[in-house]
Amino acid sequence: MIQKIKSFISRINPRSPIVITIIFSAILLFLIVVAIANRSAQENQLTSNSLLTPTPTSKFVPKSEYIKGQINVKFKDGLTDAVINGRLLKYNAQIKSTISGINVKVIAVPVGQEAAVRVALVKEGIVKYAELDHIAHGTFVPNDANFPNQYGLNNKGQSIKGHKGKANADIHIEEAWDVTKGSGMNIVILDTGIDLNHPEFSDKVVLQKIFITNSIDDGYGHGTHTAGILAANTNNNQGIAGACPDCKLIVGKVLDDTASGPYSVISQGITWAADNNAKVISMSLGGYDDDSTLRDAVNYAWGKGSVLIAAAGNDSTATKFYPAADSNVISVAATDNNDVKASFSNYGDWVMIAAPGKDIFSTFPTHAYNIQRSISTALNYDYLSGTSMATPMVSGVAALIWTTPYGTSNQAVVDRLFSTVDPITGTGTYWQKGRLNAVAAVGAAVAIPTPTLTPNPTVSPTDFPNPSPSDTPTVTVNPPTSTPEPSQPVPTFVCGGSPFSICTSPTVTQGPVITKIPKNPNLTGVPTPNGPCLNPRDPGFVQKIHTWVSDVRKTIQDFVNSILGNPTAPRPAPPKIVPPCIQH
Repeated sequence: MIQKIKSFISRINPRSPIVITIIFSAILLFLIVVAIANRSAQENQLTSNSLLTPTPTSKFVPKSEYIKGQINVKFKDGLTDAVINGRLLKYNAQIKSTISGINVKVIAVPVGQEAAVRVALVKEGIVKYAELDHIAHGTFVPNDANFPNQYGLNNKGQSIKGHKGKANADIHIEEAWDVTKGSGMNIVILDTGIDLNHPEFSDKVVLQKIFITNSIDDGYGHGTHTAGILAANTNNNQGIAGACPDCKLIVGKVLDDTASGPYSVISQGITWAADNNAKVISMSLGGYDDDSTLRDAVNYAWGKGSVLIAAAGNDSTATKFYPAADSNVISVAATDNNDVKASFSNYGDWVMIAAPGKDIFSTFPTHAYNIQRSISTALNYDYLSGTSMATPMVSGVAALIWTTPYGTSNQAVVDRLFSTVDPITGTGTYWQKGRLNAVAAVGAAVAIPTPTLTPNPTVSPTDFPNPSPSDTPTVTVNPPTSTPEPSQPVPTFVCGGSPFSICTSPTVTQGPVITKIPKNPNLTGVPTPNGPCLNPRDPGFVQKIHTWVSDVRKTIQDFVNSILGNPTAPRPAPPKIVPPCIQH
């Protein structure tokens, strides 16, 4: 055989046109294969280094759970309860309850027939949707008079549970409290209830409702912990401080004493909150099953003016978690005390914002509770980790924004949260916007006087652009046509929320024209484009220069991120750095 091959090769004429064509074709094919391989390698490298969302881990498989013996059904319009019950008789089913606001019926069916009845109703053509009543859970990661322990509010680099922190890896809450503490705001917390006997909640709870079990008391511990992060009594010489210290609480118990609850019950809690004029609804709970009933409840509350905030989940996966992944909900990931994603936190392009969530010190019940029995936490106060802990931090700051002139609508509050975050490591990869920054969110919270211009322009409540349609709630609110009056007395304008901040004044827009407003309303003429003048003799001079440098660094970082975020788009103009003037 070998001899025949050698004989065949010896007879080939290397100068033959056919041979030459074959050789060149082989070379060309080889070059094409190499080019394709290089292109694929470049694309893989771009994917790994760019701001694209990581793919879900292949090891994680979401567990779907549902309540036995019931389903959630939204019937077509015009059908009365009597007619519906008549149609359900052949399935040995009947209406159990109705979720107000969205008119979804919870239907009792024979155990084991949930899926069959659901499919049969859809085939009859009398429903808009029929779904299993899935189960949501509280989202925390078990682990084993104390403001210094609350690094999420004020991180000076202290060690938490043996882990050295990074200074300023926090939400900068203390400076925000110089602007507002949330007086007059009621926040709805949907969770496992609350220990009303805990001293941190004295005179805090103004309304409560039991949707599951028979007591508002927190037999699990999760709701008490999240409530403390949100609104524990502050400056009372004990315990901890809440993110919104002067806020009051409206408590809906939608999870039982195992931290579980049906989607139908959670949906009832959401619509109840909206019907009680909730400005903020905090939900440290969720599940991996997408659900029309839950989405209808979310959209109902958004339409009533609520800001809804929910945990992203704790399975270190990009798989969507609900209601956090619904378009009208702010989804919250968790960071640690070094300002990086907590290892357990879910992530993805559906996650909007991050906040501290690892080893968070907060309230626990004053009596025995289930978390304590399972992981040996203490009575009264202890640490817990999870996106459940990050969620009430965002909820508290959202409530603070509502009390400022930026709080003109739920859309305005969401825009303000998103446009004032810190773009820490992971932004654009693990979450879209950045890590929560409370002082930036409320810092310029004062009505800006309108200068005399012809014609008079309107004052925008924020300098920042709206988020893109893909990541903002689908219901929008028209911006106000004039500067809103503050709902309560506010301090003198401080740009950035701190007396040491240095930045330019807010702007007034009229078409394409942008005019700077001078800080002193008594000034006349053309406003100066320069920053504020600094006096080297001022005791805070060094700190002000340091803050200015930090602001410049953030501006440059934002510019770099805008380029990296979309390499194919036209390169934006570099930012203009305006140095502050120095008095002589």
